[in-house]
Amino acid sequence: MHNLYRFLFAFVLLICLSSFSPTLKHSTINISRVDRSSDLTIDLEIPPTFSNCPPADISATYTAGTCGAVVTWTPPTASPDAVSVTSNYSPGDSFLPGTTAVIYRAQNAGGQVSTCSFNVTVTDDEVPVFDTFPTDITLTADPNTCTASHSWLEPTASDNCPAGSGYAPVLQDFESTINQCYTFSRSTIGNGGEINGTRNLVANSLSSISSLTSSITTPVFYFNGYGEITFSHKISSLLNSPAIHLDILDSSGNVVTSNFFTESYTTTGVQQEIIPLNLTGNYQLKIRFTSSMAFGAGLTAYLDNLLIPGTIVTNINDTSCSLADYIIFRSDGTGLNSGNQFD
Repeated sequence: MHNLYRFLFAFVLLICLSSFSPTLKHSTINISRVDRSSDLTIDLEIPPTFSNCPPADISATYTAGTCGAVVTWTPPTASPDAVSVTSNYSPGDSFLPGTTAVIYRAQNAGGQVSTCSFNVTVTDDEVPVFDTFPTDITLTADPNTCTASHSWLEPTASDNCPAGSGYAPVLQDFESTINQCYTFSRSTIGNGGEINGTRNLVANSLSSISSLTSSITTPVFYFNGYGEITFSHKISSLLNSPAIHLDILDSSGNVVTSNFFTESYTTTGVQQEIIPLNLTGNYQLKIRFTSSMAFGAGLTAYLDNLLIPGTIVTNINDTSCSLADYIIFRSDGTGLNSGNQFD
């Protein structure tokens, strides 16, 4: 009888444990899944935030003898959910004269982006200087005359910044008159306002042959280091594999880097490109559009709001579009030149 009681007790205990254990495990798993799903949704939908974003724009004077100023600031801090933080400039970079926007971008795992931006304005007050200048001279009149001829080398001048427009960056929004030193190949300025405003670049010859495709080439720009090229663009159709390309040219128009940036179109919507670059010296930029067809691609591309982080050094007032030079004026009122007769 004693053994029978022990057997019955063990049997009942086994039944209780078997019926209780699965319910407990199932309840724990369900609660864990709900909590994790809720947290993940919140992280992906809310963009990162910045703290200590510079509260005001920065003004700086040029660094003597250089074209621009080295500017520093305390970088803003992105929230911990940011998986990447980028900026177009960093503390200690050199800025050309003019007003340049500094933009920090933070992105989380869900692709949400937030920005922190401020302006850096550099004022150039350094005046040009004469590198060479004739010295004073006393002449003796030529025999049997009251005059003496004299020749000299014309003075030369220089400045801390290259000759040209003098300010950066340059925004080409195609709304106002386009200076004659932009080169349009199989492209025009249209009034449809397909991207922004009322006017933009229209390219309607997209070809696989380089000499037949649409493009725009800028005047010569002076760059002094890091910066970003930005522009907006769109395509009318995705037929025949349309693409956009950015080439870097030297001041004579020779290709330095082909396809510095290239992108095949996957949408007909408006896109904005942000292209970092690091250039020092005089360069031109060429934006061109291509397709897989040699002829009759049936495509139209549009470009607007081209922002270039440099200063134009082409003489945009001269039809030859040669590099600008310093102009030296005489104010003595005599009108006499080297080789003339002096009383």
